[in-house]
Amino acid sequence: MLIKSVSRLILILIAFFGFALSSILAADYSLRATANSNENDEDYDGLVVFKNYVESASNGAISVELFIGTQLCSKGAECLQGVADGSIDIYISTSGGAAGIFPYVQVLDLPYLMGSDRVAENVLAGDFTRKIRELALADSNGKI
Repeated sequence: MLIKSVSRLILILIAFFGFALSSILAADYSLRATANSNENDEDYDGLVVFKNYVESASNGAISVELFIGTQLCSKGAECLQGVADGSIDIYISTSGGAAGIFPYVQVLDLPYLMGSDRVAENVLAGDFTRKIRELALADSNGKI
């Protein structure tokens, strides 16, 4: 009888602490990331690295859910609309996926446009990005 009571108490404590621990380990924020590729593509590899980094750097406070292929959207315009609507947080695409809505992004498809990652970081941190943003906002307001 004593063994049953102790066993029952232990099971209750395990269940209680298990539920408490799972709520502690639950992420405070969840990001939904998608790429219209497959698991053999570099977009997928990049999202996995991003997911691991974000979850690790946030100590689990942020989780990243990956939706690869056409689970959330099938074309660039549809995925970008999902980002605008808030149903998708992160969308990975080539410039071709966004060019239907924002044609200026195609300038980044020029081969060997930037010689290294360091050059790309400098360019994208400077006036180029601000100018592209201005064009996008002007275009979306029908001014161009």
